[in-house]
Amino acid sequence: MTTEFEAELARAFLRWDVDRNGRIDRVEFQGLVEELAPERGADASAAFEQMDYDDNRSISYDEFLGWWYGRPWPASSSSADEDHGE
Repeated sequence: MTTEFEAELARAFLRWDVDRNGRIDRVEFQGLVEELAPERGADASAAFEQMDYDDNRSISYDEFLGWWYGRPWPASSSSADEDHGE
């Protein structure tokens, strides 16, 4: 069951997934930081690296949720990207 807050997180993720590939790349993430916290622009690269648990140069929805809730990777199961990578 999805809570309203989790639905809000999903909408936020989709807002920044500009090319709609189910992942936020470094350029999309930089846009997010510049809009939401421009003073943190210098920290964007380190934050991106922290969220990109599998080091594939993009952030999946599952990685985003794992980071948000402070869970270690993998956030759920090994097929997590299949569930959210639409």
